[in-house]
Amino acid sequence: MGNGLGALIMSNIGQKIVNPDNAKETIPIKGDNYFADNIADNVPKMFYILAAFIFALGFTGLFLLFDADQVCIAFFLSILCNIQ
Repeated sequence: MGNGLGALIMSNIGQKIVNPDNAKETIPIKGDNYFADNIADNVPKMFYILAAFIFALGFTGLFLLFDADQVCIAFFLSILCNIQ
């Protein structure tokens, strides 16, 4: 996705997953404010969703490397495929 466009898209998606209500930091600890636990609990979910999204983009790019007549669905199902 590139450096600029990837950051623009992924940061917005990540923010919507972690903090969908745009809540503010409410827990003061040693002079700093932190987010509540319900927001912090969404961080692992964000990593899984963004990783799946990046994997799907990479997988799509992998298929675009091959000719359309060489791509066979049986390859994904681990069945022998006769590609000529």
